[in-house]
Amino acid sequence: MNTTAIYEHSHYHYQITSRKISSWQYQGVILVLAFDEILYDPSVEITTSATFKKPHAAEIEATVLVYELIESGVIKTLLPVNVS
Repeated sequence: MNTTAIYEHSHYHYQITSRKISSWQYQGVILVLAFDEILYDPSVEITTSATFKKPHAAEIEATVLVYELIESGVIKTLLPVNVS
C-alpha cells in the first residue's frame, strides 16, 4: 500500500491510497486517522467496491467516496461508536 498526504474535511483526518489486489487490479483505500480530537489507532480502513487498472484511478474513486460518506453522514456508521 502506498500512503499519501493527510487530508481534512469536516473535522475528519484521512489518507487516500490504493492497494494492488491482483496483477492488474487496484482498489481505493481510505484510512480514517482521526475525528476532531479522537485518534484511531489503528486507523479505520474503508475500501472502494470498484477495482481499476491504474492506482491513480482507484485513488480518485476513494476521494469521491470519502466526500460522499462524510457529507451524507454515513461515515459515522463505519467508525467506532465514540464518534458523534
